[in-house]
Amino acid sequence: TLARIIEAFEQNDDKMKICSMKMKASAARCDYSIRLKEGYEDDARAKAHMDTLKRFWSTIRVTNRFKMNETGGIRLLKKHMMDAQSFGYAVHEIIWKPLQNGELSAEFVKLPLWHFENHTGSLRFLKREHDYEGEIMRDGEWLVTSGDGVGIAASICAMAKPLSFQDWLLFSERSGMPIIHGATTAPFGSDQWNNLKAALRSIGRDCRIQTDAETKIELVGSASATNIPYPALVDWAD
Repeated sequence: TLARIIEAFEQNDDKMKICSMKMKASAARCDYSIRLKEGYEDDARAKAHMDTLKRFWSTIRVTNRFKMNETGGIRLLKKHMMDAQSFGYAVHEIIWKPLQNGELSAEFVKLPLWHFENHTGSLRFLKREHDYEGEIMRDGEWLVTSGDGVGIAASICAMAKPLSFQDWLLFSERSGMPIIHGATTAPFGSDQWNNLKAALRSIGRDCRIQTDAETKIELVGSASATNIPYPALVDWAD
């Protein structure tokens, strides 16, 4: 449920969506290298191992179980792995593919986090989304990335933000335009009274008030446009 909440806010909250996209794209653009461990520079087996790993990572295929048109290589894998920074974890199923030369390639399939549970302190796969206990994830069959899970705290802010934003919009709708008050000494229903009434209507404002010259109208219990709290609360949430 928490993972679904974070995902929803990352899709619908403007700040969370932009920051999340920038974070993942930044990591995806980072280069990577496969290097020999110090002291093994002249080891032929180590060099062969390095060459094999270079070929492996250059040929992997990365997909998304529920976005089948999203495919790529190691850059997409890094982008997917950065989900862990928001959700706390990111998970890929590894499908190994033997090659004719005896080496291996692999497909990394991204799965949403709500297909896993963490009651024991280690992620377990849920065959059915509403199951309570999942299956143990065997080594070599899954790539699990862990991160800080900042999306949990961000979602709390994003949850409070729409309330202030909606109140701000409502305030603008009701108080953004000034109220026109027309006062006259003419008797109610007279030609002069009706002429003023028609003149007020022709101005085109949504809110108009007409009274005799002695009547006073005051605004009671409403914040002025200079001290409404909504903009500050929206900025704080952002």
